[in-house]
Amino acid sequence: MKLISEKRFQLYSILIAVILALVLAVFYYNNLKVKSTSDSTDLAQEILRKNDNVLLDILDIETGVRGYIISENNLFLETYTNAVAALNKNLEILTILTKNNPKQQEQVSSLKVKTAKKLILIKKLIADRNINQLNDEEKITILKNGKIITDEIKDIISDINYDEYKSLKLRKIENENSRQNSEILFFLLLLFIFIIFTLVFIIVKNLK
Repeated sequence: MKLISEKRFQLYSILIAVILALVLAVFYYNNLKVKSTSDSTDLAQEILRKNDNVLLDILDIETGVRGYIISENNLFLETYTNAVAALNKNLEILTILTKNNPKQQEQVSSLKVKTAKKLILIKKLIADRNINQLNDEEKITILKNGKIITDEIKDIISDINYDEYKSLKLRKIENENSRQNSEILFFLLLLFIFIIFTLVFIIVKNLK
């Protein structure tokens, strides 16, 4: 009789250990899911920030060039140079941030092409300010083309931002659901531990 009770106790112990391991595994997996969603949210917010920075860089570039052409003050040219450096850096960071998203990689590549074309036009205006070879019609054409490219850059950034805002909304819902599941699993884990201790107490008492 004692042997049977001991075997039953061992069987209960194994069963309890298996169930506890399963509960802990599900709890751990859910926590990983919460962390993954949180990391994805941080990534989306960083992409949105860098997109805003690119637009600000374009604005600084145009402001610097406009000021230099009007006043020939090298301080404006310095603003332009710093903005170009910042733009290139932000585009490279965007390339890294979107490396796992093929669609956004294409969009960032398009951004690089458009900004490069924009800078070529701007350099023509800067060079002309020094040698004055362009006539008024050529200058107007360059300015019009520059505006078209700027609008295209804004459209690309808007498309990226739209996708990120939509993803953020979905991730927020997923994160909320995962957190609720974590709370439920944690409560079940505490309840299960309480049941285990109760069963162990009863089994040990019966063995005695």
